Amino acid sequence: MKLENFQGLEYVTVLDVPTIKKGKYEVLAIDHGDIEKAVAKEILKLGIRFRGKEVKFLRKVLGLSLEKMAAKIHLTSGAIQRWEKKESEAISAVNEIVLRVFFSDELQVPLPQHFNGFVGVEEYNDIELRINRAA
Repeated sequence: MKLENFQGLEYVTVLDVPTIKKGKYEVLAIDHGDIEKAVAKEILKLGIRFRGKEVKFLRKVLGLSLEKMAAKIHLTSGAIQRWEKKESEAISAVNEIVLRVFFSDELQVPLPQHFNGFVGVEEYNDIELRINRAA
C-alpha cells in the first residue's frame, strides 16, 4: 500500500506499507503509530523546516496534549496552539531551535553537528519512506 500526503504532510509518501485482508477491506498490517514515528524521525534527520503542521504532527506522535508539551518546553499552550494554527507558516528560527532540540531528544534522533543545522531548510526533496516488511 502507498500512503501519499501522509498525515497532511504534502511531501511525505510512505511506500510498501504491508496490509492484510479483513473481510472485504485491506487494513494496515503494522501499527499506524510505528509509521508515524518513522516519518517523524525522518523529518528531524533531514532537517525539514518546521511549520505549524510539522509541530502538530510531531506533538501528536509523542502523544502530548498542548498543555503537556507546553510544560515540557516551558511555554504556554497558547504559544504552541498559535504555531499549529499557522499550518503553512515557518516557525521563527529561535523557536524552531527549541522545538528541534526537544523533538530530537524525545524521539532519540541525533542533533545536528553544526549550529546552522538547528534551523530546517526551506527547500528539500520529498520524503519517500519504505516500510520494511520484516519489521
